[in-house]
Amino acid sequence: MCILEDGSTILADCNNKNLKRIDSMYTNVDVCDLPEDPYQICAIYKQDVAAIAANRENIYFISVTNEMKRTKVTNLDHKCYGIAYATDNLYVADSRTSVFIYSMTGTKLKEYTRDQTGQALFDSIYSLSVSTDGRRICVADFKYGVVVLRADGTLQGKYDCSELTHVQRVCFADDGSFLASGNNNNCILQFTSHGEKLGNVLSSDTGNEACMSICFDQRNCKLLVGRSNNDEIDIYNLI
Repeated sequence: MCILEDGSTILADCNNKNLKRIDSMYTNVDVCDLPEDPYQICAIYKQDVAAIAANRENIYFISVTNEMKRTKVTNLDHKCYGIAYATDNLYVADSRTSVFIYSMTGTKLKEYTRDQTGQALFDSIYSLSVSTDGRRICVADFKYGVVVLRADGTLQGKYDCSELTHVQRVCFADDGSFLASGNNNNCILQFTSHGEKLGNVLSSDTGNEACMSICFDQRNCKLLVGRSNNDEIDIYNLI
């Protein structure tokens, strides 16, 4: 899911192959059908959205004005397993070991695969997030946990915690900290910008369905959580 400048939230509904828009009162106001099941989305510009389907090569662009409408499709030469936007660039992860930076016209600008010592940065990528200023890239990796890169692709660090059963989702908060959720459990942790654990936003024993999407609402300082096999989103306060 992602939040637009006007405060509306866009949800990726994988099972129904569409995007849903809800307003600031969390009421469903619009639906846009897609030819593939959306896996991850991101807000671009002020009122547009980019969407990818898991392990497919297409990026779908959707205009969100009076009604949501698909505007174009960009085909890449690799599979997609994560997408984010910052500073007029798209950040796209493949399903395994690379993060690519593209211009908005589809030109490949950079590829990050190895760290400063030549070691692999990633093993199996689930998703990614980019800070608003584009200075840090946060990648959820099945093996290494949260992998944080600087804008030039150098490695800041790899952060994991025993409470997270394989990191699946990540997002940035407005203070530079980042949040991460695990695979097949409910745990959500918050880390400082330097990778130190701040605390548990959500423990793994809540009894809810597993977290499938997390999104920080900067306006209201809240965390939105989407869950598997659930038509509702949960909203948590961040202090």
